[in-house]
Amino acid sequence: MIEVVGPEVDSALVGKRVTVAGTMGTWADYFTAPAASVLPLPDAISDEDAAQLVAMPFSAISLLEFAKAKAGDWVVQTAANGAVGKIIDTLAKTRGIHVVNIVRRQAAAEELRASGVQNVVSTDQSDWKDQAKSIIGEQGAQIAIDSVGGSTANDLVDLLGWEGLLVTFGTADGGDMILNSGQLIFKHITVKGFWGAKVSQHMAPETRKALISELVTLAAQGKLPLDVDAIFDLSDAPAAMQAAQTPGRKGKVLLRA
Repeated sequence: MIEVVGPEVDSALVGKRVTVAGTMGTWADYFTAPAASVLPLPDAISDEDAAQLVAMPFSAISLLEFAKAKAGDWVVQTAANGAVGKIIDTLAKTRGIHVVNIVRRQAAAEELRASGVQNVVSTDQSDWKDQAKSIIGEQGAQIAIDSVGGSTANDLVDLLGWEGLLVTFGTADGGDMILNSGQLIFKHITVKGFWGAKVSQHMAPETRKALISELVTLAAQGKLPLDVDAIFDLSDAPAAMQAAQTPGRKGKVLLRA
């Protein structure tokens, strides 16, 4: 909730319920945020959804824009059971984009399928790439989105078709990306890195507005997977941090001032 605004900011914002991202020092009862970064919210969006709206969801939708994914394309993504992965799958469906969702464990695959996610493949199955190829078809995928790195990146290139694009935005494996030069050459593969903060910084204002409007609409309709595992009072921040680092969480850990 906006309590007070600066001298050059529209006073109509006072009393408005808003969300904000990319601002430091937010673990507080009150903090200062740039006026251009706040997003007024409709009542249909809960506080829990609002707290997550312009972080992971904006990264996910920016990734799809960055990759120029269009209706009818096939996208392969790793870490599909993570926050960004779930949101990418949801956004892709609304845009007519097909997704193959890759996870590391069969249990994670079953959890995604139970939640309604389709085309889920687990890499702990020896024939996982054959499974993925049978879903995509002989033409291969147009885009692969990876946050794992290591040898997984080369597996994704194997699933790409002619002039496919590999986008990397994380290195969960902690090792160097391993790619086969033959695959890159003979398929005319393009490899790009994605840094959300930098992409956002250079994004055209009209594009940013359109993407945020798309997210707000989906959130208001309850169509974005913004799961919450637990909510802690601000005074319990140490406990919240411990909960956030506990494996097996079902969603985000939030602080309430």
